Amino acid sequence: MTGFRRILLITALGIGAWLLLGGSCCCHEEDEAEIVGNPGSQVFHRRGCRYFSLSLDSQPFVSREEAVAAGYRPCGVCRP
Repeated sequence: MTGFRRILLITALGIGAWLLLGGSCCCHEEDEAEIVGNPGSQVFHRRGCRYFSLSLDSQPFVSREEAVAAGYRPCGVCRP
């Protein structure tokens, strides 16, 4: 087996295993909301904000408007 064929085989096996384990072909994960709210403080943040720690009761939002409509206010640091 040549080097090129070996690389193709390894790549194909890796992609197959990834898909079998639940990999997605989409670049944007649906469960990775960009805006996440803290139900305790009623403040919403951008994912990765230094003042937000992800917890089990975090509330994901599709948009800023959705978060405001739910009664949350924006973080003053990350300004989502």
